[in-house]
Formats: sequence, structure tokens, C-alpha cells
Amino acid sequence: MSQRLQVMMNRKPCYDIVFAPNFESLQEELALLETAEKKLCIVTDSKVDSIYGEAVLSLIQGSCAKAVKFVFENGEENKNLDTVKGIYKFLIEEGYLAGRAIVVGAEFGKRHSSLHSHALRLSSDSQNMSAF
Repeated sequence: MSQRLQVMMNRKPCYDIVFAPNFESLQEELALLETAEKKLCIVTDSKVDSIYGEAVLSLIQGSCAKAVKFVFENGEENKNLDTVKGIYKFLIEEGYLAGRAIVVGAEFGKRHSSLHSHALRLSSDSQNMSAF
């Protein structure tokens, strides 16, 4: 059974983090986000990717217009602004130039998996990208 944690920004709902024991509800969750005509990007580290990356990518490919994966090296030292810059560069190179893209971050532990989505407003100028 899934559990939700609603993330707020400026006292307004921003997005939900969904905790589930497996990926059975992933496509249903994506349908709730109306992703059929949208582009999705999985952002994950190399350790998680080696275990779950291809399985999650194959699940979401049928739920959106385009699905890609950005993988950065495992380790806390790689969770930094250089990696964020790399994500933005990757998104631009993959054609996520304008409008909205959904970035799906997957985190997995022994007991739960969580899926959280962030909508990003992208422009062709990487200096003008912002999350909302």
C-alpha cells in the first residue's frame, strides 16, 4: 500500500512523495500526473541505477511521450551543484528546451521506494531554469 507525503512551498502544495513497497503503482501514479504527452527524466545515482534503473525506465516508457535517464556517480560528494548543472545540460541536450518537463527522482531503500516528481520550467538559456 502506498503512502503520500505532500511537500509544501510557501504554504501551497508543490508535489507529493509517494512511498511504496514496489513499483506496481508507478504507472497509475504517472497517469495521475497526466504524463501521456509529457517528457520524463529519471535522475538517480549509479548504485540505484544498477539495481532498478532499467526496470523503472521500461515501466515509465509507456506512460509518457519520451523517457530518458540521467545517472550520476554514487556518493554524497556527488550530490552537489555540479551535478545539478549536469542534469540541466542533459535535459537541454535531450530536447527539454521549453515549457514543462517532469523530473522523476527515484530513491530506494530496503523497506520502501519513493517516487517524487518535480516540474521544471526550462528555457533555452540554462541561467533561466527554475523549479516550481
